[in-house]
This record gives sequence, C-alpha cells and structure tokens, in this order.
Amino acid sequence: MIKIDAKHIDRWADTPDARNQLPELIRRLILATDPSVTRCEMPSGSATDLPGWDGIVDSANGTAYVPAGRSGWEFGTANRPRSKAKDDFDNRTQESLGLDPSTTAFTFVTPRLWPKGHKWSREREQQGPWAAVRVLNASDLSAWLDQAPAVAAWFAPKVGLPPSGWLALEAWWQNWTSELPELTLDLLMAGREKEVAQVREWC
Repeated sequence: MIKIDAKHIDRWADTPDARNQLPELIRRLILATDPSVTRCEMPSGSATDLPGWDGIVDSANGTAYVPAGRSGWEFGTANRPRSKAKDDFDNRTQESLGLDPSTTAFTFVTPRLWPKGHKWSREREQQGPWAAVRVLNASDLSAWLDQAPAVAAWFAPKVGLPPSGWLALEAWWQNWTSELPELTLDLLMAGREKEVAQVREWC
C-alpha cells in the first residue's frame, strides 16, 4: 500500500501544478469514498480560474471528509492557509452565489500543514451563518488517501513517490505506449478477442 504522508502533500503544494490539480485530487477522493454523492461539481485544470465556488457537492450520507447534505468548497495552496481561508469565508458569507448558508457546509481545503485549521473552523461555525464549517489540511488529505488506494496510486508520482509495484491505469498506458512503435488498433487487438470482451464487460 502506498503511504502518502502530510509532508509529501505540503511539499507538493509548492509545485506549479498543485493549484490546478488539487480540485481533481479532491474530486477523485470524493467519488472513490462516498457512494452517496449525487452531485460533484469541481472543475480542475484551466477551469480553476472560472468565477464562483471551487466546488459544490451533494451527499446523502456524507463521510468523515465530505459533509452530509450540500457543501460549498474552496481551495487554497498558498503557504498562509489561514489568510486564504478567511478571505474565502468572508467573501462567500457576503455573497453565497445561490447557496443557502443555513443548509450548506462551508468547506475549505489546503494541502498545507495547518495544525490550527480545525480550531479556526469550529470558531467560524459558531460565528455562523453556515450550517457547518470544515477545514481539510495536509494531515486530513493523507488520512483520506489511505481510504482510496487507487487515488493514492494516481497521486503518488505527483509527490515524487514510486507507485509501489503498480500504476494507475493512465500511467501504465502512457509508459507502455511510449516504449512501442506506433501500432494499428487491429494489430493491437489481434488474438485478444476474449480479453477485449472482458474489458468491455468490466467497463
């Protein structure tokens, strides 16, 4: 099993790709660990620059990391997470962009080590007007990744870790195709009708 600890995640936050990849990491974790999710809007890549919430999630039951009901998500990779969380909290409290604070959990995610983040969230929850206020920091993400081995395998190379003997499907395909001359689809599938059928059934 791949173990990605909080320090790996905190160092990854300094990389140029972290800002655009953080929403994808969280989206993968949510979909891998919460089967009761009915809505998971979380743009990543270049779409992170679009205005509005960084993410909106509806979960019937919730988990230790996903609030039950509706939650509005904000992300920040800056090395001062408290400042970014405060700005996002104040902005969304002033303008909730169509979400009802009384029935919505405000959720802030940082890949940084922020030991006092949970204390900050409890204080803001008491302040209102949100139904709940959550903070997920590098330590929380490390524990969450423990529950989602496939996501950890996808994420491990991004933090500079070897994939412990197995690769995410995308990484395996990229490695395999980079070592071969260009092949036609017919040649690739020749004599593999049974395997093709099995893969189609699995998909």
